[in-house]
Amino acid sequence: MQHTATASIRIANAKPTANARRQATRAARPTAASSASAALKASAFLPSSAGLKAQSLVASKTAVPASRRPLKVSALTIQEEVVFIDTPTGPMHALVLRPTAPGNYPGLVFYSEIFQVTGPIRRSAAMMACHGFVVVVPDIYHEEEAAGSSLPYDGPGADRGNHLKVTKPMDAYDSDADAAMRYLMYHPACTGKVRGHQI
Repeated sequence: MQHTATASIRIANAKPTANARRQATRAARPTAASSASAALKASAFLPSSAGLKAQSLVASKTAVPASRRPLKVSALTIQEEVVFIDTPTGPMHALVLRPTAPGNYPGLVFYSEIFQVTGPIRRSAAMMACHGFVVVVPDIYHEEEAAGSSLPYDGPGADRGNHLKVTKPMDAYDSDADAAMRYLMYHPACTGKVRGHQI
């Protein structure tokens, strides 16, 4: 028993080795995660500008794996053309916007609001094409309105659009969508993967 106690005293009083000192230093040193957590807690009690700086500090110190980082999409040059797609209720005027760069891109059927293809709708479709889609924008009231026309943003235009949207049969909407998707699936610049989007 005496020998064991003596050995314990010697171990307790022994000087730490170089390896032990390094481990102790690492344990005492704050990690990126602990610094980020402390900065987030502190930002809750800081004014808005200071809180933003603290969150920027967190973002700069917290490492994100390369596989989890969002992809950077560069704007593409696009081209636009007018097509007429066959439907059970007659030819449907549509705009087709796509990147000019060679390759195949997923398809997107882009439906407008009740005013048909207006300036904002056209710009939104162009933005989608810039992000790498073949976009088809059909005239939703092609049975009643002139090809490529849009309704004005005013009272009479809204009345006309609201009237047409409820008088057009639901089957006609479905057949228009099927025709637009089928057109995209066989488009030479499309991958055959097609989605729908509506404003």
